[in-house]
Amino acid sequence: MAEATLFYFNNNNHYRQAVEMETRDDRFLKMIKSTYPNHEIAPNFPIMEAIRGVKEPEEIALMQTACDITEKGFRRALAFIKPGVMEYEIEAEFAHEFLKNRSKGFAYTPIIGSGYNACVLHYIENNQACKDGDMLLMDVGAEYANYASDMTRTDPCKWAIYGTPKSCLSSGFKC
Repeated sequence: MAEATLFYFNNNNHYRQAVEMETRDDRFLKMIKSTYPNHEIAPNFPIMEAIRGVKEPEEIALMQTACDITEKGFRRALAFIKPGVMEYEIEAEFAHEFLKNRSKGFAYTPIIGSGYNACVLHYIENNQACKDGDMLLMDVGAEYANYASDMTRTDPCKWAIYGTPKSCLSSGFKC
């Protein structure tokens, strides 16, 4: 039976990273060093860096599927948006479309902010009503086969003042 003699550990190797407090990975590494003092310990970063940069065609196809599902959710939500609709209802439209297309759901906590909420960095309450004249910020993405998509769009809560979405988009928002 083969025995492991090398432990790979996670760490943040970003050049701007500053450690302010001990992380779970730091505590795990301490435990491994004290429990297995004769084993070699190496960072996993060089391996992860090498495999993250190159994607196989199958991985690209999975990422594209995640993006396609996100687009379907956006188109569904766009048809639903109007004054009086709650931000969480728009979030539910995305969730419905994501699950309908075999996504695991949101890749990260969605941001659906209308009016002043669109200006709040990392707003996630999604609990206010869209008002006539408000702009709506949507930062969402579907997760599919452990790959995430990420889409951010800003749209008016009432397209009637701009014409139809199609006419505005085709004219470059010169409506």
